[in-house]
Amino acid sequence: LLPSGSITNDTVLSVINALYFKGNWNSPFIKERTTTEEFHCLDGKRIAVKMMFVKAMFGYNSWDACAAHVLRLPFKDT
Repeated sequence: LLPSGSITNDTVLSVINALYFKGNWNSPFIKERTTTEEFHCLDGKRIAVKMMFVKAMFGYNSWDACAAHVLRLPFKDT
């Protein structure tokens, strides 16, 4: 979880969290619709990544205090 060299003699505290969940999407992605698209990084770089697509109705909200956009992608049976 931590890159090599991130813990040094000056490190006082490191809070680490990890979560693993295996479940099925309520609106599953179709593997054959995965395509390679351009992703824009915060530093301005553009890299090619695999992206999944699905057409369905999802809950959406924006949170101005954090300049965040939130999309609800529910799991099946939740």
